[in-house]
Amino acid sequence: MTSEKIIGTSLVLGLIIFASSITPGPDFSVVKPAMAAGTLTRVNIVPLTNLAFYDTTLEFFFRTATTGTIKTIEIVFPVVGAAIDVRNATLIERSGLEPGTISGSFDPTTGQPKLTYTITTPSSVTSNQNVRLEVAKIVFRVVDPLSATITTKGTTGNIIDGPTQSPKFNMKFLILTPPNAVSQNLTNQSIIN
Repeated sequence: MTSEKIIGTSLVLGLIIFASSITPGPDFSVVKPAMAAGTLTRVNIVPLTNLAFYDTTLEFFFRTATTGTIKTIEIVFPVVGAAIDVRNATLIERSGLEPGTISGSFDPTTGQPKLTYTITTPSSVTSNQNVRLEVAKIVFRVVDPLSATITTKGTTGNIIDGPTQSPKFNMKFLILTPPNAVSQNLTNQSIIN
């Protein structure tokens, strides 16, 4: 090995050791990407009543990933049209967020049913904040495995966390049969998945 290669190798190793021993100070800081949206965790949707064609109550659960001032939470169901009717949605209870109102509509661009929880006086919510919304008067006209995406947005409409997909949940049809129309071993009501 020539002396030039030995010196070159020594300089490179010295530079690597020197660079790895530097700790960031006030003049040198790690640049964070501009407000990258986080992924909500512990996302779940639980139907308290799961019968299609009847008013349904759903509980929406999630944990925030990013600290930020939340103005709205959007919950979008990935079906088009009136398969899910959210227009009469009513807020029953909430936790982990300041008071607000719920509204149901169909997204004008996609036609998908959308619930929007709007906080009356937005305030900062920390990361890892558990949130629960209980919403009634949602009508499902489908029983396929369903899910939704949940997104938290700031006061300017900027996305704070999400959209994050929920696990699937199911609805059921309730079929009423007249007495004596079927075998005596069956009841007058049957529930079908």
